[in-house]
Amino acid sequence: MSPSLLRATYVGALLTLTPACSIVPDNDPPGEGRVVVQASPQIPLELIVSTDFTTVTQADGTVSVMFESSDTVSITGDFDRRYALSRADARIVAILANRNESEEPVRLRVLLDGDTKYDVSATLGNGGSLKYTYQYQEGTFADG
Repeated sequence: MSPSLLRATYVGALLTLTPACSIVPDNDPPGEGRVVVQASPQIPLELIVSTDFTTVTQADGTVSVMFESSDTVSITGDFDRRYALSRADARIVAILANRNESEEPVRLRVLLDGDTKYDVSATLGNGGSLKYTYQYQEGTFADG
């Protein structure tokens, strides 16, 4: 085989294999969720985390979360906790809310198997909140 034909065959094989590796997504659901809050509020903030919930899409397109069970924590400083997720039906929701009159600078991060999926800093006023929801079902997922 001539060197130019050998080189063309090699390049053709690389072009054939490379897209297959980058196109095929990793469809394994995460096994761990981690919620990290950075805050030093004057008055406690509320953090709700659940791995046991359902979502309902309303007629107007908004999505409501219906908790089966949840952890509700008063945040008075930094918070960092890991949550085991079911491999069959991985899901996690984290809601950080300010129910007080004062404005509070906060940062909410959610990681799935160590990969940051949500990282938002904001100043939350009365009634303000940050929310992240992740669900993995039957080989598809939705996060946001």
